[in-house]
Amino acid sequence: MKEKTNILRNMRFGERIAEEELSELEKYFVATDQWNRVYAGEVDIVYGSKGSGKSAIYALIDKRHDELFDRGILVKSAENVRGNTAFTEIIADPPPSERNFVDLWKLYFLIITASTLREFGINNKRSTALVEALERAQLLPQQASLAQFFHRAKKLIWSYILPARESVEWTLAIDSSSGLPIVTRKTNFLNKAQETSSDALPLDDLLDAANSALDDSNYILWVLFDRLDVAFNDSPGLEKTPCERCSECTTT
Repeated sequence: MKEKTNILRNMRFGERIAEEELSELEKYFVATDQWNRVYAGEVDIVYGSKGSGKSAIYALIDKRHDELFDRGILVKSAENVRGNTAFTEIIADPPPSERNFVDLWKLYFLIITASTLREFGINNKRSTALVEALERAQLLPQQASLAQFFHRAKKLIWSYILPARESVEWTLAIDSSSGLPIVTRKTNFLNKAQETSSDALPLDDLLDAANSALDDSNYILWVLFDRLDVAFNDSPGLEKTPCERCSECTTT
C-alpha cells in the first residue's frame, strides 16, 4: 500500500498550461484527429475553451518547423508564446471601426510575411520588391519584435484614419505597369485634422503579391496565432471584434 501511495505522489501529469512545458510537451502529447488535420494543413482555425489543447497544437507546430520546411511549409509565429502579448497597445487605443481592425490585421500579416521572406532568403522579383517597399516605408526594420511590427502596422493604419497636421506619409501601392509593390513618400501640411479611410491602402493586392512571391518559390507560409483570448481578456467588448476580424483576413 505504501508503494502505491509513493507512486501516486510522484506522478506528474504536466503543467496546467502548454506554454509552461514546451520542452516536455512532445514526450507525452497524444496525436488526435484534430492535430493530424491541422498538421496536414486541412484545418486553419482551432476553437476551444481554455485547457482544450489549442496552445499545445500551436507549440508543437512551431517546434516542428524543420519537418514542415521539408514539406515546403514555412512557419512563423505572429504572437509571443510567453510573456506580454504583441497586441498590448491596441487595448488602450483600439481602431474606431471593424473595417480598420481588418486592415490592421492584413497589414500585420503582410509585414510578418515579408519578414519571413527576408529571413529565409527567398529572393525573386516579387519578394524583393515587397521587402524593399516595406523597408522604405519603415514597416520592416532589420531587427524588431512582434510588438514592434504590430506597432508599425497600427501607426500606418492610424495615419490614414486620423492624419497629423504636418506629417510624412508613406504610401504602399501596386505599380500599374509591373504589378510589383512600390512605396512613395509625401509630406502633408494640413490646416486641420480630417478623418480619412485606410481603404486607400491596396492591402489585398499587396497580400496577393506576397502570395505570388511564395508561389514563385514553391513555398507555403503558415502564420501562427495563439493567445488572442489572453491579449483581449481585460476588454470583453473589444475581444469579440479583433478575434472575429482576424479570422476574416486574407492570410498567406
